[in-house]
Amino acid sequence: MGSYADYADVTGRYPTMGKQMDDTEMQESFIAGIEAYMNGYLAKLFTVPVAGKPPLLTDIAIDLAYCRANFRKEKGIDKLQADALARLNAVMNFEVLLMDSDNVYIESVGAAVWSTEMNYESTFSMLGPLDDRIDLDRLEDLRDDRN
Repeated sequence: MGSYADYADVTGRYPTMGKQMDDTEMQESFIAGIEAYMNGYLAKLFTVPVAGKPPLLTDIAIDLAYCRANFRKEKGIDKLQADALARLNAVMNFEVLLMDSDNVYIESVGAAVWSTEMNYESTFSMLGPLDDRIDLDRLEDLRDDRN
C-alpha cells in the first residue's frame, strides 16, 4: 500500500485502470515510483513520507500514476501531468498549505532562509554592536574576489 495513494484510489477515479492491471502491478510499476519522485521533491520541506495521507498528495499521486500508466496512450495526459506537477510545485512554493486528512496543517521542516552570509558566521549580534564580529573567511573571500 502506498503512502499517498493505492490501487483503490487510482481505480476509484479511473475505473479503466482496474481493467489494465492488478493491484500488485500498479503498486510496483507506477505508484511506488510516483511516490518516490514526490518524496524526493517533498523532502526539501517535509519529513517523508508525509504522515496523515494528505488528501492533496493523494490527489496528485493518483493523477501522476494514471499519467505514467497511460503515457502516450490517451490525449490529454500531458495536460493532466502538467496540472499535477503544478499542484506539487504550489505546495513546494508555499502557495498551497499542506493539510493532513484531518485538516491539520503539516508544518515544513526543511525550509531554510538564504542569505548572502550563509557560508559565514553572522556579522551582527543580537546582543548589540559591541558583540558584532567579522568572519575572517569572509574577509579572505572578499579579498580574493577583488583580486
